[in-house]
Amino acid sequence: TAYNMSPEDYRERWGLPADYPMVAPNYAQRRSALAKKIGLGTKRRK
Repeated sequence: TAYNMSPEDYRERWGLPADYPMVAPNYAQRRSALAKKIGLGTKRRK
């Protein structure tokens, strides 16, 4: 957000590959674990 660019614009501007992560891998892993722990991405019970 410092450059007011989308992730695609940012990668292009700085010559990064298309699959370059926008967050640190350990941060993404912790957020993923938290989301799974609280049940995000699972179907709701009726």
